[in-house]
Amino acid sequence: NNVLVFLHGGVSNPVFDDTSDIPKPNYLIEDNSSFITSAIARGFDLLLPVTDDRLDWLNNHEYCFEVFKDYLETKKYSSIYISGFSDGGTGSYKIFYDHKEYFNGLVVFNGYPQHQNFQLRVDHNNVENARIAFFSTYNDPVIPYEFLLIEYCKQKNQHANTYLHISEGGHAFRDYQQAEIDVCFNILT
Repeated sequence: NNVLVFLHGGVSNPVFDDTSDIPKPNYLIEDNSSFITSAIARGFDLLLPVTDDRLDWLNNHEYCFEVFKDYLETKKYSSIYISGFSDGGTGSYKIFYDHKEYFNGLVVFNGYPQHQNFQLRVDHNNVENARIAFFSTYNDPVIPYEFLLIEYCKQKNQHANTYLHISEGGHAFRDYQQAEIDVCFNILT
């Protein structure tokens, strides 16, 4: 059984300040229902954490990893993947590269690996047997795809199972159509 930890974007979005009203899964994946149905069809459980003051994958990614690991160790998953969109893509990048021995793969959607110069401490040489995919869109005014292109080139030079997919759309996870979601899960499986 596989699990995909998917980190939502917008960690400073005020909607997450009220913990009495936990956002629905569709909100966390920006109404991209294709992502959920494709994950389930491919045999993945989805873990959709919701950010709060401490569970901030941009600025407190080590704590987040420990929380996720503690939870996942109560389950019996054969493969563990991490992914996210925007802030979640950036957080998943940080968590993966600090704990790449723990994960079977990484999928970054419209992330920013250069956040707080994190990319400068990444060792691309020690990635073994993981699948790494960078997804972005041509018209993203928030995080242009070139930021992921740079990290893709560094990783691809060291690890053959590294992929880059750039599609139409802007800075919204709902911009990813079924074809792109299929590419994502084809890479993972």
